[in-house]
Amino acid sequence: MYLQPWAIGRAAYPDVLKSEGILYVAPSPIPLKSQATIVPRELTLSGIQAYPALYAKAALNAREAGFDGVEVHGAYGYLIDQSFQDARSIENRSRFGLEAAKAVVDAIGADRVGVRVSPWNTFKVHMRIPQFTHFTSTLKHTHSDLAYLHVVEPTAGNEGITHADARLGNHTSSKSNDFLRALWSPKPLISAGGFIRESALIIAQEKGDIVVFERRLISNPIVWRTLSLTQYNRATFYVPAEDPKAAGVYIDYPFATTDEEPVQVWL
Repeated sequence: MYLQPWAIGRAAYPDVLKSEGILYVAPSPIPLKSQATIVPRELTLSGIQAYPALYAKAALNAREAGFDGVEVHGAYGYLIDQSFQDARSIENRSRFGLEAAKAVVDAIGADRVGVRVSPWNTFKVHMRIPQFTHFTSTLKHTHSDLAYLHVVEPTAGNEGITHADARLGNHTSSKSNDFLRALWSPKPLISAGGFIRESALIIAQEKGDIVVFERRLISNPIVWRTLSLTQYNRATFYVPAEDPKAAGVYIDYPFATTDEEPVQVWL
């Protein structure tokens, strides 16, 4: 079981941070479109340099708590992903994520560390393929024993990928993580993004990926060999327990009705 430490930068909720006396910061003073009037404080050089040690401490805490390892979250517009966008050169955009990964590797060992990236997310990233080619190739060269690379497919927002989409890796040939597969091979690569049983089998068999079901594990804590899965309710994700919308979340999904033996899954 791997823990996923986060530092989320401008993707944080400013009101929550303010209530806890924490500064709202980002690599540059650029707000999110969803909260355009709230500008994050630009991180200072010393502030940026403090983060790798925080990632390392989080990794050590995870190991002490019994986790097998950690996955450094460099996806979905969080702080590492923001650094892929805000610096001027490709090398400088990669630097923060590489330094965070190195700190974690130094703390707990490369074989207990994975890294997650989302090259095709909706946040603005300059020169996606050159940027993630540099980051991934440097990561592989520097840490040859890293446990895995976890990539988010360009179809991640969809509710089911067709067989044709699965063979392409996306809906259009211009968006594909195959360049990362080629770079990372033959090391383990995890693929996530709206998969159903059929598309997962195609990706696993034809591309050699380890396919993960993330959202569907919320509504299916026990996974059966047939992968006959209960549909999740995305509107209830991340809802606090005290919120009225929390009714019907997590523990209230229907019980499985099959007599089949469950599959052991890696979460």
